[in-house]
Amino acid sequence: MEGEKNIKFKFLSDKPLKEESELLHIEFGHKELGTTLSKIVENVEAPFTIGLFGKWGTGKSSLSFLLRNVLKRKNIPVVIFDVWKHEKDALRRTFLREIARQLDNAKAIEENFQLNERLD
Repeated sequence: MEGEKNIKFKFLSDKPLKEESELLHIEFGHKELGTTLSKIVENVEAPFTIGLFGKWGTGKSSLSFLLRNVLKRKNIPVVIFDVWKHEKDALRRTFLREIARQLDNAKAIEENFQLNERLD
C-alpha cells in the first residue's frame, strides 16, 4: 500500500455559510433559489410566509443567509430565527425579542421602539 500516506482528504463543514465571501461560492442551485426567493419577496403582496423544508445539512440555513444578504442590498430586512437554539426558552417571548433585536440591528424599526413590558 505504498503512497497511502500521501492521500489527502477534503472534509466539508456542516456549519451554515453566513459570510458574503462564503456565500459567493455556494453550490447546488442555492444561488438560483436565492434569486427566485428574492423575486417572490419583492413582488408578493404581504402578508405571506416562506417555508424551507429539507433534511439536515441540505443548505436551508445557508440559503436563508444568502437570501438575507441579497435582500439587504434592496433594503428589505430578513429575520432568521433558530428554533433549535431556543428550544428550551419560552418560544413566543424569545421569538418576539429576537425579531425586535434583528430588525433594530437592521435599522428597520423606529428608533424608540420598545417591546411590551409584559414580555419580561
